[in-house]
Amino acid sequence: MAELHLQGIEKTLGGNRILKGIDLRARAGELVVLVGASGCGKSTLLRVIAGLETPDKGRVRLGDQDVTARDPKERDIAMVFQSYALYPHLSVRDNLSFGLRLRKTDQATIDARIAEVSEMLGLGELLDRLPRELSGGQRQRVAMGRAIARRPKLFLFDEPLSNLDAKLRNRVRVEIKSLHRSLKTTMVYVTHDQLEAMTLAHLLVVLDKGVVQQQGSPLEIFERPANRFVAGFIGSPPMNLLDADSLPNTMPQPAGCATVGVRPHQLALHADGLGAHFPAKVIAVEPMGAETWVHGQVEGQGALQGPGGSQGQGASHASAESLDGPGHVVCAVPGHVAPKVGETLFWCADEDDLHHFDDRGQRIE
Repeated sequence: MAELHLQGIEKTLGGNRILKGIDLRARAGELVVLVGASGCGKSTLLRVIAGLETPDKGRVRLGDQDVTARDPKERDIAMVFQSYALYPHLSVRDNLSFGLRLRKTDQATIDARIAEVSEMLGLGELLDRLPRELSGGQRQRVAMGRAIARRPKLFLFDEPLSNLDAKLRNRVRVEIKSLHRSLKTTMVYVTHDQLEAMTLAHLLVVLDKGVVQQQGSPLEIFERPANRFVAGFIGSPPMNLLDADSLPNTMPQPAGCATVGVRPHQLALHADGLGAHFPAKVIAVEPMGAETWVHGQVEGQGALQGPGGSQGQGASHASAESLDGPGHVVCAVPGHVAPKVGETLFWCADEDDLHHFDDRGQRIE
């Protein structure tokens, strides 16, 4: 178990600047999740930590050692890949022991580690099978077991659940969290899935275009997004972001506010306006079981522009009632609520639940 400290990491690949000065400190035993859309630089950053890529600038420190120039095998890091990366001709037992044999570990220690890992991950009955005889979830557990058997200073997970179906992802995600609690080893986990990010992380790091947009606890980032990008990225459904100039004066806002945000679960629908409110026409209703997602269209909303404003890009080509265009809002209401498509309702919120962002996309306190 060791602390990981990244200082000013920069990396250019193929003429494209992928990482733009990343600073990050993961405390010993912490589970850090890097989350962001495809192409944001999270997997490249993981490869820099592993030693598979050398940064153009910056330092990588593991514990009290600078490992920036060290080969991967000298860093005492274990990596679990999206593709499992198991040796197809080797049994589960031999896959689990492969890294230990490379390090010339004695047989008694190898047997003890395999027994420990097999019990931890429920692999006891699978030890003599080949990878092709396993399900996707079983293969992923073998991949994790191979990493665990080494007892490294740091675990790296590169979207390990991407190839699993939804039910299996939920199960393996819980297994990873339980595993971290048992091992108490520092872990860095890369994903584009918000559910994984929010449920697994001690420290959540949101990346966009090679820049850390915000880092903190999942709850802190959810409740106080630092900018418009984070506000619109974290959350399911994501935060509603509306052009402040086009909202009625019933939506209070501070000086300099360009965008008003409100989470779907903090909106309510009423026939009459209550508190902070605006009218919008219902354009779609999605029953989800315990709750219903109601989609609405606010009239007069223009595209959101400027830094961090991913919502509204290309909005000039969107229809007046687009589910991803300007003025689109979502309200999460109890499952038994079923407003009619086409009716105009007041979408109401408590003033304390509103978020405000300036014309640069930065949060206004």
